[in-house]
Amino acid sequence: MIGMFKKDLIVLKNNFSAVYLVAIIMPLVLTLQVPDFFPFVISMLCAFLLASQVISSMTYDENTKWEKIVRAMPIPVKVEVYSKYLLGLSFSALSALMTALILLLHSLFFSSATTIIFYFALFSFSIGVLHSIVIIPAAYKLGTVKCRILYMLFIMIPVGSTVLLEFLGIELSTSIFAIPIPALVALLFAILLCGLYASILLSVKFRAVK
Repeated sequence: MIGMFKKDLIVLKNNFSAVYLVAIIMPLVLTLQVPDFFPFVISMLCAFLLASQVISSMTYDENTKWEKIVRAMPIPVKVEVYSKYLLGLSFSALSALMTALILLLHSLFFSSATTIIFYFALFSFSIGVLHSIVIIPAAYKLGTVKCRILYMLFIMIPVGSTVLLEFLGIELSTSIFAIPIPALVALLFAILLCGLYASILLSVKFRAVK
């Protein structure tokens, strides 16, 4: 599993483009004009930018017929599937770290609150994990081309929910920040763990019959 994980990292490194940096810089410049939205935007950007690397890895495998090569090797289907989830969890953790560092720098230069950093880092991590839970089994079942449409819908859900809550005058952030950190972490951990378990079972099933 570690070997396949390293293979994915090498592939992603070789296919890295400066376009990813532009995708971060442009929204950052715009949101600096509206500081209240900065934490939410940066946490979403980091989550989706890094989470999308999982589907990029699966697209590469599909285009290069890597799956046929793996079948010729004594590698169980579970190992291949687990490596994709390991990749997703790694990038989710990285997105949380990036979110925390950027928000910390933002608080130093713009004197913004530092108490929200942990919450938005946790939010970024959760979005990344949810992405893996939904996208990986979908990619095995539908293929990566169709899955990109689902990916766009996945992006629209949190953004659309935020706009809707704002329109209804519901302060979701206030409610979330009122939850004690240990309780929030335990709740998210339980939800994500159950989601990962079900997602892995589906992915192994879809990959085995592919």
